[in-house]
Amino acid sequence: MAEAAHLTETASGRPTLFELIAVDGLFTSLHPAVQHICKMIVTRYPRTQFWLDQHFDELFLLANAFVQRHYLFTYAGSLAENFYGIKRTPLGDSGQDPRLKLSALKVYRSLLWLSGFPYIKTKLDKLFEDLEHEHAGGLTYQQGWRSRAHKLFLRLYPVLHAAYSFSIVLCYMAYMFERADHHSPLTWLSGVRLETLTGGDWQLIQERHAKLASWSRLRRLGWPAAVTLFSLHTTSRLLRHAMEVGSFFIQFLESWNSAGDRSARRLGQTEVPPPPAAQLAEVDGSGERRCPLCDKRRESEAVLAVSGHVFCHVCIFRYVSEEGRCPVTWYPATTDQIYKLYPPDS
Repeated sequence: MAEAAHLTETASGRPTLFELIAVDGLFTSLHPAVQHICKMIVTRYPRTQFWLDQHFDELFLLANAFVQRHYLFTYAGSLAENFYGIKRTPLGDSGQDPRLKLSALKVYRSLLWLSGFPYIKTKLDKLFEDLEHEHAGGLTYQQGWRSRAHKLFLRLYPVLHAAYSFSIVLCYMAYMFERADHHSPLTWLSGVRLETLTGGDWQLIQERHAKLASWSRLRRLGWPAAVTLFSLHTTSRLLRHAMEVGSFFIQFLESWNSAGDRSARRLGQTEVPPPPAAQLAEVDGSGERRCPLCDKRRESEAVLAVSGHVFCHVCIFRYVSEEGRCPVTWYPATTDQIYKLYPPDS
């Protein structure tokens, strides 16, 4: 499908900006798409599959690095780039090398910015959101140099984030007017430029597919190497076909969740939990409502939206920040789902 769409390449082999934006969009959509599927599994089995949501970023990092490494070594391009018929060529190369191969240094340098950088950025974004929510609610647990470091991070990170976004826009403009060979600072840091696959490249790819799909040829390399290469090839082919069909399926899921009747139960939404047990809300003889976490009278009450249980604001914010779930129902939760309550008698 993608091969036929790119057999009519331009004379210069230079991808259009729209193709490169599509490549970036496909790559960035993989993380939330897979995360959405994992959240559906965790929501269905919160007590047994909670680890999947808690360590999703690390698991996705390993899986993404494994797949991208295979594509870089085999096709000289990432999964999304190969899907759109684009390859990576080292800067300074004429682009006429018929081997369709990157050096090990270029592969791991590309892998750093393809897998490592998005993981670090995701963690920094989450840290910024948590610290911003913490300071906005007047919750400060750290003192001394850690508190000053948090405040400095809250001031600097938006500036760095804006500078990175502005650099991407500048690269887009420079590439569109043919003033640069790269459309993104990440490709420049990887030491490569992107070019469209030629007819000879597609022929070479088909020959490699035939070799990797031939079990009799792979068996000559020994059983461990044969099983590894055959598994990688099968997985890459399945991923390619899944992306062709799954791109529509993921859009369908997003439209299902965002459109239609707001009162209807959305796909993947948690079920309404049972009412809190009596011993969790009212215990002592004075009728004071106690926090399920600290077992004391609730101070600055807050409700966790995913379960409806009420806690001390400090207690539930700290617990959700560290554990990422409701302490009573074990439903996955974030600090954005914590809402302060203001009783009439407060």
